[in-house]
Amino acid sequence: MDEVLYGKDSGIATITINRPARRNSLTQQVVNMIRSSLARANHDPEINVIVFTGEGSTVFCAGGDLGRESAESGNIARHDANKQLAELFSDIKDLGKPLIGRVNGHALGAGFAILLACDLVVASDDVRLGCPELKVGLFPMLTMVHLTRHLGPKSALEMMLTAQQINAVEAERMGLINYAVPRDELDSKTTELVEKIKDFSPIAIRLGRETFTSAEELNFSQALDLALSNLSLNLGTEDAKEGTRAFLKKRKPVWLGK
Repeated sequence: MDEVLYGKDSGIATITINRPARRNSLTQQVVNMIRSSLARANHDPEINVIVFTGEGSTVFCAGGDLGRESAESGNIARHDANKQLAELFSDIKDLGKPLIGRVNGHALGAGFAILLACDLVVASDDVRLGCPELKVGLFPMLTMVHLTRHLGPKSALEMMLTAQQINAVEAERMGLINYAVPRDELDSKTTELVEKIKDFSPIAIRLGRETFTSAEELNFSQALDLALSNLSLNLGTEDAKEGTRAFLKKRKPVWLGK
């Protein structure tokens, strides 16, 4: 059985962690398969949006597979595995396409970090999210990098220091996810969001996403300079010219992705 599934349909790639018996937890092999699937989608010109989810209806991703790690791994091996996970987050940051999290179940530990790394997130309103690592003597180091970019420092620290878990409705209120919806609306809301995005210019989205993810690490003047530079690049693309022509002729644009 493949532990990570890859599907492609109508410009959408879907990546699914397929370990429901192990709560869709992460091993080094699973992380590497996710990275390969993201690269595959990113380099496929037919793919405009990527959806990330977990198999089943109970858990999106429960973080690292602690049972396997404690039984099979020494410190160096565990460090290497965590390095792969950190590199996964770098891969996500550098994607040229939007990544939408379809959160079908609980997202804890590294699973919560993956949720935070997604560009947009739709979650079932009955799921729990959080970083409970201190309960097993670990600090949520990798989750911290994402959480502090979503919340102020005191709110982020409180969540980590108390091993807090919240429901999806609270996560939406806090701005950690976009939508918390009834379970029977999860697929329709995810599809609705994807459909709003997938037919826009892929080069405009790529430049915009690159600017957005880079600007948060810059001061105001640097971010403005980056935005101006990438706006000039965007204006010079074939898609920008096609968009103007289509608007003036009142027709649907035909994007070239360049």
